[in-house]
Amino acid sequence: PFIVKTQNIEVEALGTVFNVQSYSNLMKTVATLEQGKVRVKAKSKNDDGVILFPDDQAIYDHITGEMTTNRQVDVRKVTCWVDGFLLFQGESFDYIMKALERQYGVSINYEGSKYAGKTFTVKFNPNEDVIQVLDVLKEVISGLHYKIKDKVIYIY
Repeated sequence: PFIVKTQNIEVEALGTVFNVQSYSNLMKTVATLEQGKVRVKAKSKNDDGVILFPDDQAIYDHITGEMTTNRQVDVRKVTCWVDGFLLFQGESFDYIMKALERQYGVSINYEGSKYAGKTFTVKFNPNEDVIQVLDVLKEVISGLHYKIKDKVIYIY
């Protein structure tokens, strides 16, 4: 069998197309099924895991160790990164900044408490560079300003 192993879960391919999002600096691991069938199993549990069918999603919470399942997600939105798009729907500022750091190979410094508890929805096209993305965020988020020095972005 073809198995993708992360620190917290295993995704076993059972003839399929799927997406796994697992980064050490995020508090969850997400497996989304596009086609076929997969089994998602938490390494911390001795159970059979959960079987996903197309448009299903399993979310493993790194803090609680619990796995939840979402049925009928919009897989196109989850996998648009394959075509270079960045799509954030109701995501925290912290989550968006971590994604931008990965996407553009930069470090972003900001005061987290300034944006805590707020969520944002925004989509970036594949041809947009980090300055264009920051300019869009400046328009979307009132009071956001930034400076760039080398590969470090300071948001204030």
